[in-house]
Amino acid sequence: MESQKKQLEDALKQSGWRITERAQISSDWWADEIWTIESTWSPVGLTLFLTFLVDLMQSGTRQPGEDVVAIGCSVRRPRYREDAAGEPLIYLRPSWEKYLPGFVSRLKEIRDARLTG
Repeated sequence: MESQKKQLEDALKQSGWRITERAQISSDWWADEIWTIESTWSPVGLTLFLTFLVDLMQSGTRQPGEDVVAIGCSVRRPRYREDAAGEPLIYLRPSWEKYLPGFVSRLKEIRDARLTG
């Protein structure tokens, strides 16, 4: 999972995003971590939230980083799984890096829509 986080962080930097907060979540079973990202490109300061989602089938105790199956995006800090599992969403399965450029491209589309909208 750490290498996937590094790949995501690198892809975000190359696309004009910076991570402003990495919050480990222990209070909600559905979220492992929430990253707050901020645009460094126009519109500078636009904030999105990337949530590392835990497998719905997971039960029992879990160590941080275990059973994380996807990363979802939201425009507000999610309070419930439904808020966090929005589009774009990327699954952390084998070959996930094939889908990483598309995920980051969708983040750019959200940013561009805020610029023109």
